Formats: sequence, C-alpha cells, structure tokens
Amino acid sequence: MTARCIRNRTAVGLTTALLAAAAIALPGIVYAAGSLPSSAPTQLLPSPKAKEAPQPSDVMPAASDAGSSETTIGGIRMDELAPIAPQTDAVGTIDGLGPDLWRGTSRAMVTAYLPRLPLPSSSPAVRGLADKLLLTSGAMPPAAPGAVSESLLSLRLDRLKAMGDVDNFVALARAITNTNDEVSARARVEAAFLSGDDGTACAEVSAPNRPASFSGEFWTHAATVCDLITGRTGQVQLALDVIGEQGGPADAPFTVLLRSALGDRTPVANLAGVGPIEAALLRVSKAEVTPAALANASALALRTVALGGGALPVRLEAAEKAEALGAISPAKLGEVYAAVQFKPDELANALTQAGNDLSPRGRALFFKANQQAQAVPAASAEILKAALDSAREQGRFAQAARVYAANIAAIDPAPELLWFTDNAAHALYAVGSIARAEEWRALATRGSDSAAVDTGLWPLAAIASMPTGNTVATADRTVPMARVHATFDPAGFDRWLASLPEADRPLKGATALILLDALGASVPAESWAPFLDAAGSARSSPLLAPLARAADAGRIGETVLLSLAVLGSGDADKWAPETTSAALSALLRVNLNADAQALALEAATAAGL
Repeated sequence: MTARCIRNRTAVGLTTALLAAAAIALPGIVYAAGSLPSSAPTQLLPSPKAKEAPQPSDVMPAASDAGSSETTIGGIRMDELAPIAPQTDAVGTIDGLGPDLWRGTSRAMVTAYLPRLPLPSSSPAVRGLADKLLLTSGAMPPAAPGAVSESLLSLRLDRLKAMGDVDNFVALARAITNTNDEVSARARVEAAFLSGDDGTACAEVSAPNRPASFSGEFWTHAATVCDLITGRTGQVQLALDVIGEQGGPADAPFTVLLRSALGDRTPVANLAGVGPIEAALLRVSKAEVTPAALANASALALRTVALGGGALPVRLEAAEKAEALGAISPAKLGEVYAAVQFKPDELANALTQAGNDLSPRGRALFFKANQQAQAVPAASAEILKAALDSAREQGRFAQAARVYAANIAAIDPAPELLWFTDNAAHALYAVGSIARAEEWRALATRGSDSAAVDTGLWPLAAIASMPTGNTVATADRTVPMARVHATFDPAGFDRWLASLPEADRPLKGATALILLDALGASVPAESWAPFLDAAGSARSSPLLAPLARAADAGRIGETVLLSLAVLGSGDADKWAPETTSAALSALLRVNLNADAQALALEAATAAGL
C-alpha cells in the first residue's frame, strides 16, 4: 500500500470520527507538559527572526474529567461545558460590585442576560460596567435543584473575549486555580495563546493526562495550531484535508488561515467570529488581510491585525477600530499612528494636508505633527484644535479626545490660548477629566467671547457638577443608598438652547433635560413643555419595569446587567433617551454615581451637546 493511500485512509477515518463527535485528536503533538520551550512559533514560511515569547507567570495543572453535550462558544462548534464547582464559578479579579452582587437574583436571569450584554462596545462607560460585572469575585446564584445550568464562568469568559479585553480575560483565566473541568482548561489554553505564550498553550493541549472527554473542534483546532507552531506541516495539511472532506466552508477564517500558513498567500477577506484560536493562527500565519475583512472582524481579530506586522494601511484602520472597541488602548493607537512615515513637506503643511485627508493616514499626520510641536504649547494647541475639529466633523470626536487627552491635559490654560478653550474643555469632559476641564471653562470667563464658550459648555458642566464616588450597597444594607443630584439652572439651559441652530433645539433640548432629570436635577414641569414631542418619540423597553424593581431592591449585579441590556447597543449614539434615563436613574439608586456620570457624559457627547 502506498503512502498516499495510507494518508487518504487516515483522513477518511478522522473525518468519520469528527462527524460522529467522538473523542478524537488530530495526529500531532505528543509531548509532555512543560517540554515545549517558551519561544515564539516555528515559522513555516520565510520571515524575520521570531521574538522570544513571554515566560508564563504560572503553569496551572492540567484539567481532568468533565461531561459534555453540543453547543457553540466563541464562534467554534464544540461540546457544552459541564457544570463546574460553585467556588470556581465565583472566581474574580476585583472586588468591584461586592461579594453579594447577585444576592436576590435568579440564575436564570443571569444566564439569560449575560449573553445579551451589548458587547463589543465603543462606549468606555459600558465597558467599565461590563468589566465590573464580569470580573467581580462573588457567589453566583445557585442552579435550581436537579437543573442543568450553563457555567456562569464560561459565559463571563466568553463576554470578555467578545470585548477583545485580552488583559482581563488572561487575568481571570489565571485566577482559576486547581480545577478539574473543561471550562478552566480551555481558558488556560486561550489565555496562553492570547498572551503569545504558545509553549504553555500547546503543553496544555497535549498534556498526557488530559481527559478523553475533552474533545470537539476546540481541541482539534488547538492541536492543529500547535502542529503549525512546531513545524509539523504534514499534520496541518491532513487537518485541512479533513475539513475539506467534511464540506466545511472554504472561506471560514480558520480554514483560510491554515491555507495561508501552508503557502497560499491569498489575502484573508473574512475575520468574522475570530476567537482566541483563530487569533493565534492569524498571528502565526502572518496572513495578509484585506481592508474589507475589517468591516465585520471580531474585536480580537482587529486587535491582532493592529498589533501585527502587516501592511500599515490595514493596520491603521484595524487599530482605529480596535481602539474604538477598547481592544487596544489609545496609547497603542498612537504608536501605530507614529509608525507612519511622512515627508518633511507633509509635516510642515500638516494642518492643510491632514485637514483635507479624512483617512486614517490623515489622522496619523495630525498625530505626528502634534508630536513634533509639543515643546511649544501654542503650536501644539493649534494642531490639537484642528485635529479635534476634523474629528468632530467625521463623528470621531470621542476617539480623538481619548488619543489626545494626555496632550491636552499637559497644556496649562493661559489667556493667550482662549481660542482653544472650547475644544480643550469638551475633550476633557468627554474623557472624564472633569477638574482639568473646569480649569479651561474658568479660563473662558476671561475672554471677549466668554459668554458663548461658557454657554456652549453648559450641559457638560451641569452633568459634571453631580457628586461622584461609587459605594456598594451590601446585603445587610449597612451602606446607606443615598441619592445624589446634578444641578439644573433654567436660565443657563435657556441660554444654551438659544445658542443652538433652531433645527437642533427640539432633540438636543429634550436630550439634555432627560439626562439631567435622570441624574436627579428635578427639571420643573414648565421646562419640559416645549420638548414633550421630542422626548416622547423614544422607543420603550419591556425591561424598564424589571430594572426599576432591581434597583429599588438594591440588587446591584442585576441592576447593572439590566441597565446594559436596556441600552440595547454598545454605541452611545444609538441609545434612546428613555432607556438611557432609566439606566442612569437605576445606577444612581445602587450608588454607582461615577458610572452614571460617565454614561451621561458619553450620551451628551454623542448627542453633540
């Protein structure tokens, strides 16, 4: 029998096993845990010398037996994860919302709404609340007697992956200690891959004491990636043959990336649903990515492309999208901007050239020009004003404010910079740097057009005036649940409203009143009268009543969960005024004052107030 026949028979056997959902592993890595060197993946194609991978901070023990049934998690069809120990379900990395965050909440409520969190999200306030919900250490609601319930730890990990929140995912995975379940084992593998620690990931995948019940696509895909990393190209080709014989989608990211790793340099045009395994494959294969692939790419895929070594125009676009979703920091986006090379004449005429270039390259030109001008505050302020004005026109003001926040804060308010006051204060309010924003607003009162600038800042200043400082209501209510209040100045509101174009007054006026009223400003009835039609046009949500009941009862985890659910979107410009108001009011009732203020400032900025 020829080698080719043997190979074909082997492939058919593996295909049959996969279709039967038997416990199999593709032929490949068979080395003991810890035997792999902590080094970067072995490259199959010519490439620069690989960097040394980070050393694992702690290698956790291999998992043991767990039951299974079929489900889908993180875009991969796999066996459902068996229930895990309650103490593992309760693991967290922060005190956050307190150990009793789920007191009084049913497990069915949590399992129903955790997957519905509006993630990934372009709202830092939403992401901040989601992180508190997902990372807080606290007892989880018990399952009903005799009921089979999905692992809440698995749901929490899945939401962190959807956010592209790699640092917190890795931290939570590493906080799981001495467990014997598949949820924890998968989390360790994914965390190691996302950290670039391929040796630890593959040692876990190939551990000789790994239970046979740990099967399904997750483990076979992970094993194939490890075959690729260790240069076992024959096994990778075999896995690709099996996928083809099964009739799997030819354009699935995992399949396309495998082909790319084996020499097919067709650019990748689909990065939808990319999870940690595919992200590792994207990193290792060094595949070329088309700009079109970024349109529906997952947060993890955007992060991987942004931080990779691919074509700079694609990296630029990916970095902007990844930063908008919180998958990379504003500082990382700045690093990608700074990597773009410009001619001296482009930098010398940056205000004109960047102002006319609405692409990521134009925004990078603003960034580079500001880097060169930082030693002269007036020159830097001029570039920052132009960059912020351009960003506002493109609907990118919030991102520009985050990218330039440190630069703006470093400039001291001075009389010769009065012309920069409006931009500086708006940007600083947008990122929550309220004290510094107030310094710029105070400067505005000294100028000839101070009334116009101060009036334009009125809504943000009113929202910022509310007291903050989150406290958590404990189960025994020893922490008083006192309401805090923003302030409402009818004369200030009228002046601000009169400064707006007439066409903008109904919607912006209603939005300002709704936000301030929700923050406890007690807007008088007569102030509402001209805006009832605009305020009443918002869609309602069936969750408003359950949200109010949860907040009134002090069920803090449930309140945060439903507050995020009623918003219905992770994008502030899509929040309905009525549901935003309900979320703000509920957060205040459980003493999450700073979170409510951050949410309100984002809503106001998105509405152009």
